[in-house]
Amino acid sequence: MRFAVDVAPRFDYGRQAHLTELLDSGAVFRSDLMTLTLHVVRQPDDAHLAQARIEDGDVRVSLQLEAGQVRGMVLESAADGPPRAVGVAEISGLFDDTVRFWNDWLARST
Repeated sequence: MRFAVDVAPRFDYGRQAHLTELLDSGAVFRSDLMTLTLHVVRQPDDAHLAQARIEDGDVRVSLQLEAGQVRGMVLESAADGPPRAVGVAEISGLFDDTVRFWNDWLARST
């Protein structure tokens, strides 16, 4: 299945311009107010699974996946460094932690 993903941040509700830099492991969006870092989720052997390009400051990604493959992107504010490849096992663990947190939170809700 082919996926098309557009990452189009708008800083200060679109009033702040930003610069976009595309790197091997993701992208960085910089404005005067903040920086957003886009990390890719992939396995080490599929580094070129997706094709990405910058268009008008936005990142457009085209991605072909087969049944059972897990890939994606993580958008982070205040990242400590440049974009990095996030492993599928790591993102699956983070997803499970997030689901567990919200289920626990909801269980205490009245």
